Amino acid sequence: MKFWESGKVHERINVGLTAIIALFTIINVIATVVYVRTVRKSTKDTSVQTDKIISAANTQASASSKNAESADSMAVSAKSQADAAKTLADRTKDIADRTLVQARLIKEANEIAKNSVEISQRPYITVGRKDGILAEVRDAEDKDGWANIVFHLQNTGRLPAKVCILVDGTAWPLMPYHFMRDGNLMLRQRGKDSTGFSRIMENACPTIGGDSVYDFLVEKRLKQEMWEQIKANRDSQIMIAVYVQSCDAFGRYTCKNALLKYLVDAKRFEEIAEEDCTPSYRYVPDIPGSMYGTNEPLAPCALPGEDEENQKAYLRHSEEWSRQQQKLKK
Repeated sequence: MKFWESGKVHERINVGLTAIIALFTIINVIATVVYVRTVRKSTKDTSVQTDKIISAANTQASASSKNAESADSMAVSAKSQADAAKTLADRTKDIADRTLVQARLIKEANEIAKNSVEISQRPYITVGRKDGILAEVRDAEDKDGWANIVFHLQNTGRLPAKVCILVDGTAWPLMPYHFMRDGNLMLRQRGKDSTGFSRIMENACPTIGGDSVYDFLVEKRLKQEMWEQIKANRDSQIMIAVYVQSCDAFGRYTCKNALLKYLVDAKRFEEIAEEDCTPSYRYVPDIPGSMYGTNEPLAPCALPGEDEENQKAYLRHSEEWSRQQQKLKK
């Protein structure tokens, strides 16, 4: 204190300033030390956090790498499976194509076999016997009777056939003579009976067995007296059209129109024309609408199994109709 009081003013000021500077220096040093320690601690904490982040990033990167490897493996596996599926699909398609080709070949072979069986077994109806005689006129027992005309139909096949015959002819010695048609047309139709059942009706026609002859007799069309005149006159003629319609077991329809002429000198019939009238069913010789009435016209021949199914249906209907009638009586 004495120093302070004894000193000069400017000296005292210098000393005071020096003391203040020293104080601030000490404070600055202390602050610097504190800052350095804080920085070091923060740096250390930051380093620890950085290490943790780096470690976590490395772990995540490792997991991502494993996931990428797994995804790549899955992609390779999926591609392998897709390739295998495509190969299998190609093989399946190839097998299916081969199977389809085989099925078509089998179908064609079956069709050929079926046609071969039909051709070898089906009936073949011709006008005339194997000996060449087509038809003949059988004399009456007396001159006032009727001379009958007989047409010979030959089945040269193995299976039987339902045959409908219709004949139409003319004869003239001195004047034309037209005798009435004889026989039946092949006609099938569907109509309802009195019980309401839809039944199939058809004309009655004979059945000609395999490798056999059927004689179709035309009666009361030619008087014996006229027949004698025909035989005595060389200019006389007998012209007869024979319509032969047939159905076989395969449901095949055939029609033949043969025109026969009697040769007076040769005393026999000769076929002078023949026509295949199969495509002209319902028009040969002619089936007018009045023959059907309200019924439904059907194809000329029943398909295989059709008659059996119709018969079964009729039996079922008859049983049901009988039960209904019994209920009404009660």
